[in-house]
Amino acid sequence: MSAASPPSPGAPPTATSSRRSCRSAIAARRRRWARPCCPTRRPPDFPIARVIDAHVYVRHERGGLMLGGYESDPLQVDATTLSPTFEMAELPLDIDVLRRLAASVADQFPIFQDSAIQIAEHRGGLPTLTTDDRYLVGPLPGVAGAWVMSGCCVGGLSASPALGEALAEWIVNGTSELDLSEISTARFVGREVDEAELRERCRRAYATHYRADRE
Repeated sequence: MSAASPPSPGAPPTATSSRRSCRSAIAARRRRWARPCCPTRRPPDFPIARVIDAHVYVRHERGGLMLGGYESDPLQVDATTLSPTFEMAELPLDIDVLRRLAASVADQFPIFQDSAIQIAEHRGGLPTLTTDDRYLVGPLPGVAGAWVMSGCCVGGLSASPALGEALAEWIVNGTSELDLSEISTARFVGREVDEAELRERCRRAYATHYRADRE
């Protein structure tokens, strides 16, 4: 998973029945990560580390460690209520969430047991989630000429170049060399859910993002 998340709120469309199909698949969640100021020595090929049961990842970043994770009860944001001039800096952040995540992996990363660690940077984002934790890409059913690339599921920054190229190829040529059937917009047609269920299913998708046995 990329340690940085795409910043766009990705407000879901709501106006037509076809657009409601997409509305029923997407919700926005607050996302956060921090870079503790704890210089460490490492081999040049040190990889990102994921602690699956704790829903936490750690990797080196600019001479320190970057820690992030997936909380079980993330802040849910209705993108339709955001101002047109909304800035990511307006998103409320709670450092205690990251402190709890750090404590949960202190056995794996003893450096997090050091109370003297300073936070060099605390950041957050607002990714969009789908109910099945997969991207949402393709033509918007029932709306000629409208195409969608959304539902970043906290991985949009790393996947967007490939998805953008595949979508452009699909638009221009009528098909894509990359098989997009599993992330097609068509998979949600006729599967509209109410707001409460949408939010709960997207919350669960976020909270269990690392789990293969989430279902």
